Amino acid sequence: MIIRVISIRKYYRYIGLLITFLMCIYASKIILWDSVEWTVQAKGMDAPFMVVQAAAKDDIQDSLFITVLNKTIPMMEVNYKLNHGGNTYTHVFKVALNRLLNFDYEDPKSLFKAQFAILNEIENGVIHVNDDHQNEDIDTREIHFVGDEQHHDGISSEGVGGNQTGGNEIPTASENIGSEQPKTSSVEPKNSIESLEVVSSPIQAPAKVKFDLKKPVIFIYHTHGTESYRPETVGNYHSLNRQYTVRKIGEQLTEHLTKKGYGVIHNETIHDHPSFQGSYARSLETLNENLKKQDSLKLVFDIHRDGIDKIESLPSYNALKEDSIVMINGERVAKLMFVVGGQNENYDKLLKFAEYIRLRGEEMYPGLMKRTIVKDYAKFNQYKSDFSLLIEIGSNANHIDEAVRTTKYLAEILDSVIKDIQE
Repeated sequence: MIIRVISIRKYYRYIGLLITFLMCIYASKIILWDSVEWTVQAKGMDAPFMVVQAAAKDDIQDSLFITVLNKTIPMMEVNYKLNHGGNTYTHVFKVALNRLLNFDYEDPKSLFKAQFAILNEIENGVIHVNDDHQNEDIDTREIHFVGDEQHHDGISSEGVGGNQTGGNEIPTASENIGSEQPKTSSVEPKNSIESLEVVSSPIQAPAKVKFDLKKPVIFIYHTHGTESYRPETVGNYHSLNRQYTVRKIGEQLTEHLTKKGYGVIHNETIHDHPSFQGSYARSLETLNENLKKQDSLKLVFDIHRDGIDKIESLPSYNALKEDSIVMINGERVAKLMFVVGGQNENYDKLLKFAEYIRLRGEEMYPGLMKRTIVKDYAKFNQYKSDFSLLIEIGSNANHIDEAVRTTKYLAEILDSVIKDIQE
């Protein structure tokens, strides 16, 4: 018996071409089949032709991104089917795929975050707060109003507001104000630095802006100008006594920035007295008025202080006081943070500006900057400038002297950033 050996080596090239041809046909079939399915669905709808055609077009556009990803990466198609009604696989496998891919179809940004690590780094420095029942004009912390006195440490009745009614007003300083001085703690804070060399920030700098340094370029104001620090604890840390409030902090920041050659307007109008409700509406009027008078103003800083309700009654009060400061050059300095309103049309620019400053601050004075807060439900009047910041310097856990020291280092950070973005 003769056994004939057939060599197919010479046919390898044709087999490869055949497989490639079949794959192309299969891919075309998938794409054409999807298009035909959309067309059939559109024609089968009991609606006017133009309406059906528009709806079909929108449907194709909406699903194009998902379709391209699914056909490009088969694993994503499996994950997509699992997330949209597929019953082939178990729930455990579904969770495993989600963890493996780390991708959310409802948030395409997650795909780019997986490819560009810097986006994850920026996101990790931000805390999002989304509360549909919250209002930017309402303080979630309880505020106690007590009787006024006739005179207020340099504040005229016009600055305070004309309609003053008893029982609904913010206190001036208590009689023993000034008796408390910062105490040396036996607990050395974890964050302690002397001096550091400034290096470049890893995040891309905001857009360049042209400053006319012969005119005012920085506007500082206070939506909640009565927010106070220790030792002024009356009124649940809200006072008309200027020397223990954020207005004093604004004055100190203005002084440091002015020494660096910047024209600064510091407006001390009180917007949260006699009524706290509507503070941002009133401060917007002040902001608009000043921006109209001085078109050279580019940087807008609304200075606040953070607050913890009933802080003195908390068992962790002493720990909170220590955690609220960082040691710089042997001094107790209040930490600070930025707040960005997520409802602003220029939200992306605002967040980039805030994060650029935060990262620069971390380079210059590690431990000084807290994570940026994004309140998705609010604006805080920040849409008026792409270089607007709501700055919370310290909290009611801090002594006024600690917050005053912060202004020196914040001015150094702002000076460094302004030089980066100056056109």
